[in-house]
Amino acid sequence: MDILKSMLGDGQAAELLSTLTKSGLSAEQAEKFLPVAGESIAQAASGLDLSGGDTGQLLDSLSQSIDIQALASQLGMDSATVSNGLTALLPQLLKLLQGGGLASLIGGSGLGGLLGGLTSKD
Repeated sequence: MDILKSMLGDGQAAELLSTLTKSGLSAEQAEKFLPVAGESIAQAASGLDLSGGDTGQLLDSLSQSIDIQALASQLGMDSATVSNGLTALLPQLLKLLQGGGLASLIGGSGLGGLLGGLTSKD
């Protein structure tokens, strides 16, 4: 995990959590939301070419590929809160997914596992 923290920077998880709290999630909700939403975003991105292209189109494709109702149900949150969180988080996570080497480093644990590990208390 230290290698991943080094690659992402020590403040990356805090920045992502801050983004979520600014979108209306409580700190507790943001910590719960980040790994689950990250995994959903990674799954949605798995079929997309993230190497370039129009960022707006990529964000739209990712947004349309995520079942907000299912995610809200899984998290025990209302769909509006989940939608706001995704809208805030997607641009930052798209940059991470497009970043060189991140996908190969997270491997089988998925982006959700990576993000969950970064937000866990040591």
